[in-house]
This record gives sequence, structure tokens and C-alpha cells, in this order.
Amino acid sequence: LGDYALKIYNREGNDDNSAKQDLQMGCLVEGERYYVQVEYRLEKNGVSFECDPTTDDAATRCLEFDIKSFDSQGDEHETVAYTSSPFNTNGWSYIVGAFRATEKMMNANEKVSAFFDNMDPSVDIIINDASITPLSLDCNSLILNSDFE
Repeated sequence: LGDYALKIYNREGNDDNSAKQDLQMGCLVEGERYYVQVEYRLEKNGVSFECDPTTDDAATRCLEFDIKSFDSQGDEHETVAYTSSPFNTNGWSYIVGAFRATEKMMNANEKVSAFFDNMDPSVDIIINDASITPLSLDCNSLILNSDFE
């Protein structure tokens, strides 16, 4: 783990009320795929909070990673990564997923933002590491986590 982490707290609601990060548009290529991985932990009242990655119940569901494109016609919202199951109850857990850069993302004349979604506002979100990296198309290995045993 690194020396620093980002703690998101005092949020006002479940939806897109977390820290947003604008993506560098010149770095995305339309039609290309990208891999998302986030290492995170949840706390409620200063105590580790265990979410359930298998439920949609607002009080216990796990964190999601979303991308939203903004332009003059409105916005496009897409959930691109979910908490991997089983949830790690002893500390840090992961959000993983992949997405394809869309025409709407490329033509967004305002911005494209990444953010965390669907977490009860009473739960604090602590982000240790987050990355979005190009995902090569290699049909010789269909499993993304090649160290899977």
C-alpha cells in the first residue's frame, strides 16, 4: 500500500456524490477497451463496513465505478466496474471491470468524468489506488487476471 489514500466523506447522496476525476480525452481512443481497477475500503462511524456485492439494497450494496460523458445534448452515464466478490472483510477490496471508449465519450465537448457510485452516504469511501489502462485484445488468454489459480 502507498503512503497516502483518498478519503471521501460527508457525501449528500448515493449517486455520483463522490470525488470525480476528469479523464484526459486525448488519451482515450474510440472503440478501444480499457481496464479499470480500484483498491478501496469502506468505513462507517470509523469502523470497517462490510458491503454485499450481491445485493442492490441501498444500505448494504457495494461501491461501483462509473463514467459520465457531458455535452450540450445531456450526459451519458455508464457503470463500468463493480466490486469483485468475495468482498475482503479484513481490509482492502477491489473494483474491477472493463469498458469500450464510445463515440459519445470522444465527442463530449464538456468533459468525461470517472466517479464512484451507489454507496450509502453514511459510509465513508477510502481509495488507496485506482487505474484505467488500455486492454489489449489477446484471444489466447480470455481471463484478465492471469495469476488466477
